[in-house]
Amino acid sequence: MQKIKSYNNFLLNRKDRIANLLHFARTLDVKLPTLDQPNISAKGVYTRLTDENWWLRRLRKAHGKKLEQKIFNPASCIIVKANT
Repeated sequence: MQKIKSYNNFLLNRKDRIANLLHFARTLDVKLPTLDQPNISAKGVYTRLTDENWWLRRLRKAHGKKLEQKIFNPASCIIVKANT
């Protein structure tokens, strides 16, 4: 019985950790793996969310996209008219 309780606590803690990591990723606009994609399991999602290198790659991509949007946003461009 003790093993079952400890396993249930492990699963609950794991679910909480996953929920926290998913929330953290969404706040940073990090693209998340989904179970709808082929060859991705719940274990695979968990493994990715707890992998430092996966986070570094995703954060670099998210940062690059935000930077690109700011650079190429017409509203952020300054247009100077030439004196003719």
